[in-house]
Amino acid sequence: MSEKKYSLSLNEELYQTEKNLLKLIQKRTRLLSKIAKNRFEQGKSPVDTLVEKKLWDIWKSSLQGENQRFFRQIFSILNNTSYLKAETKQFDKPFCLYPPSSKEIDFHTEAPLSNFQARLSLILATLSTTETHISPFPINDPLVELIKALNQMGGRVSWQENSLHVGPADLYFEGKSIFLGEDEFNFYLLLSLCLTQAGSCKLNGASKLKMLNLKELQDFLPTLGARLTSIEPQSYNLPARLECSGHLPSEVVLPESISEYLGIGLILASFLRQRPLKLTWSKPFSKLKELEKLARDWNLSLSIEEDTILVQPQEIKSPANFKIEADPVLSSYVLVLPHFLGGKLQLTGLWPAYSLEAQRAQKIFQEINLDFDSENFLAQKNREFLKELSLDVDQAEDFLPLATALVLSCEKGGIIYHNLKGEPLESAQELLSFLGLKYHLHPEYLEIENSQLKFQKHNDKVWTSPSPFWTLSYALISFKFKGICLSNPGIITQIWPRFWKLFQSLPLGKIETKEEVKNDNQTTKRRIRIR
Repeated sequence: MSEKKYSLSLNEELYQTEKNLLKLIQKRTRLLSKIAKNRFEQGKSPVDTLVEKKLWDIWKSSLQGENQRFFRQIFSILNNTSYLKAETKQFDKPFCLYPPSSKEIDFHTEAPLSNFQARLSLILATLSTTETHISPFPINDPLVELIKALNQMGGRVSWQENSLHVGPADLYFEGKSIFLGEDEFNFYLLLSLCLTQAGSCKLNGASKLKMLNLKELQDFLPTLGARLTSIEPQSYNLPARLECSGHLPSEVVLPESISEYLGIGLILASFLRQRPLKLTWSKPFSKLKELEKLARDWNLSLSIEEDTILVQPQEIKSPANFKIEADPVLSSYVLVLPHFLGGKLQLTGLWPAYSLEAQRAQKIFQEINLDFDSENFLAQKNREFLKELSLDVDQAEDFLPLATALVLSCEKGGIIYHNLKGEPLESAQELLSFLGLKYHLHPEYLEIENSQLKFQKHNDKVWTSPSPFWTLSYALISFKFKGICLSNPGIITQIWPRFWKLFQSLPLGKIETKEEVKNDNQTTKRRIRIR
């Protein structure tokens, strides 16, 4: 009797090929990241150009007749994924969270400062004709990278602990090779400064920034009298050569496809121009009120009418006693602590009640029955847990991690209404799946079933946070699911380096850490227990 032959359908064969492809990509990433890490530890660039050339030669030999530009983009993304992995600090022991549960919070600390205001104030201070001293000033990874890039362009910026000092400087970029770090906002701010001068320079960045697709920007820049050309052939990424005429048009319409960061940069750079700039947005500008308030604080005039901003040239002088306000999103992640513990928490700083983000935060506080006194920056609540919760984050993706943590604190879960898509929702789904929770994703809302499910802790189950805001969310979730572990706690330094110190000092400001006893059959884990 002949044996039956089983053939795969086209779909089944595709699924199998996809699995095999993923395994090969993971292996390639692991090997190239090891090579890059070895070079990095030797003080060399993680990129070995000879290795890259050899790899691309292999691709080219198999791509005869194919669209090599398209495959070159895939090649660059794969390489940068490996380099990013090599540059990311790895922790030998997972970071396990055991927050307090028996004591009400009674806490007073400094509010996290606005990274948006700090970034723009740094640019204005660099363009100022007077000395600038700002204290307190938040120091985090993107701001340090921005400081270093400005100094490469002739800036006179220095910082010490939580203060910033900037001296007057004539920035120039002609003939320079400027390293921008990994932050997209910094890239657009510095690009805008370059657009006001005639000349050319090379722009480069870390692996994360190199993944940014510049195609739309490259197509748009000629309307601003500039050209951005990727150095790698058939690529739309950094490194790139920037050539500028120095002649910006008097009117600019920013297309929807172009980041609003470029518009912000053009506004700041245009204060130094010889003629006004009329900038029109093709989509709502989320930071308009914050930008307007900051301009007033710096005694700068902006004429705003609906979706249009008119910038008049004027001399920039640093204001006396300028203070950066609190970051309403970051502050929200600690102001909700009384919701988890009961008690009260007070922050020192200025709450920006006028901003859309602050208003969104206060709406969330109302939904969870948190008493918030904005004048005294005080949040308090009796220890009572909601059975279920319904929150609306609209398009504010930085509030989705907070909303997720708050819904998970409820006995029956709840619903998060949103107008989001893509990566933010994928991150939420990934976390909920990691915790073993049931959820339903609908076009306009995310429904989470909690039903008092307890997290089943496994020694090998460690979550990797996709962003600093999800790290903050994870810290709040640990009040409900104690013992959850994190592989990359250092990602928080991108927005708030002091957070873990604050978290460890809950609920009364006393710090007590305890190392978990090592099991001969398991890997030692760092354990944070706070009493």
